[in-house]
Amino acid sequence: MTEPRVPLPRLPSHRMSAPTTDDARTALTSLTGEDVDALWAEVCAEAGVPEGAYLLDLDQMTALADAVAARPGAVGLAGRALAIRVATYRALSTHETTALPTDWARRSMESLLRGRVPDTARMAEILDLDLFSDAARARLDRAARRVAERFGAPIGLVSIVLEGSQQFAGSHGLEGWLAEVGGTPLEWSFCATSVRTREAYIVPDAHSDVIQRTNPLVDQDGVRTYAGVPLVTSRGQVLGNYCLIGSEARSWTAEETAELQAMADALVAELERTRVSGRTTV
Repeated sequence: MTEPRVPLPRLPSHRMSAPTTDDARTALTSLTGEDVDALWAEVCAEAGVPEGAYLLDLDQMTALADAVAARPGAVGLAGRALAIRVATYRALSTHETTALPTDWARRSMESLLRGRVPDTARMAEILDLDLFSDAARARLDRAARRVAERFGAPIGLVSIVLEGSQQFAGSHGLEGWLAEVGGTPLEWSFCATSVRTREAYIVPDAHSDVIQRTNPLVDQDGVRTYAGVPLVTSRGQVLGNYCLIGSEARSWTAEETAELQAMADALVAELERTRVSGRTTV
């Protein structure tokens, strides 16, 4: 494989730029807080990509993301988030869809989500709960199905918000590229709002919502309604959201939101009984 002479094109349908090596280095630096030169050299060697390259093709970026994701700890989470961005770009690059209109409210929200200061304590909590293991996947898939069936929604998710992407650690009812990738770039995430506010986030009709109406997931991928509540651990960290998605507008009552939050709290309690560290929770 050779380095392309021009950048991979921006995808007009979702306003997505191709991930670059700068994205990977920035994520590693922000999460580790250390000089990453030695680590960078190692992962580039493992991926078989030039250490000093800026523009890589999709196969090279995939190999690089996989090499970073194979690392333990926060570095592995950075690789996992990068892998979702690369896989999203790959999946959408073959779509023939119309370009999104410019919407400054949406652009501001995307900048806010992408520009957050990395929260190393929250990443440590995600690692401690081992949320991406095979055992956790089976448990969280069941939880996603349970909540979808309880509220009669076509899609139920347990979304874990990483730095740069969200990953669906548990899912029910997903189809198409969302099922294939198993996550989205962070700037499209409804769930990231609850990580920031620590409160439920309800969107009865995304088509009329000033923030979400030109979210690519709404404009291009059929999301119409969303109801999500934060997954808050006993240490006060918000992992992501327990959420429901539908393709038709729907109102959500205060009672339904409260029940959804109670289900989320019960799920977190279940997850905390199997912490990796074995430390007793507060």
